[in-house]
Amino acid sequence: MTGLGGGAATVTLTTGPLQMTGLGSGSTEVRLTSGTLQMTGLGGGAAAVTLATGPLQMTGLGSGSAEVRLTSGALQMTGLGATGTGVRVTTGELRMTGFGL
Repeated sequence: MTGLGGGAATVTLTTGPLQMTGLGSGSTEVRLTSGTLQMTGLGGGAAAVTLATGPLQMTGLGSGSAEVRLTSGALQMTGLGATGTGVRVTTGELRMTGFGL
């Protein structure tokens, strides 16, 4: 999914990969059972992600809020700006880099 602007996106996917890029200021809700999920440049929107088996990579989310629930796998979040971020990882590796204020 690329360049959705300010709209809301809801995605339910059993097996990935899933790549979302440039979603603007809209809200994004993703439910992925297994596979690779990559989210890039989401702007100021709110992102809610539920992922059973990763990996998950989120980059450049701007000023929006991110809530992530990951059962197993690797989670990497980079450059989220001034966000409110809630993360739950049951098993795996968590790496968070470059958070603003």
